[in-house]
Amino acid sequence: MIARPRHPSRVSIIDLAQIAKAASASVIGTAAKVARALAYAADLVINRDDTPFVAAALAFTGGRGVDNVVDSTGATISDRSFDMIRKLGHGVSFGEA
Repeated sequence: MIARPRHPSRVSIIDLAQIAKAASASVIGTAAKVARALAYAADLVINRDDTPFVAAALAFTGGRGVDNVVDSTGATISDRSFDMIRKLGHGVSFGEA
């Protein structure tokens, strides 16, 4: 294995939605700014401020649940986000204050 040296002045941003789309996955976004989430390649955008997003995500997947949840919002959103993960799915939570 060859590792590149890290440089403190270099910063990378990874757009998970675009990576998922490249892998032929469907992408569900939960956002208050729907147009912005659609611009990031989401197949479905749920306005979490006025829509029960767990029910909407489960309906989109035919009740199966999602394979992966990546949650950076924390608080009560995390608890609900993890409710939509399918059996043996994956969840990641980061950036919580």
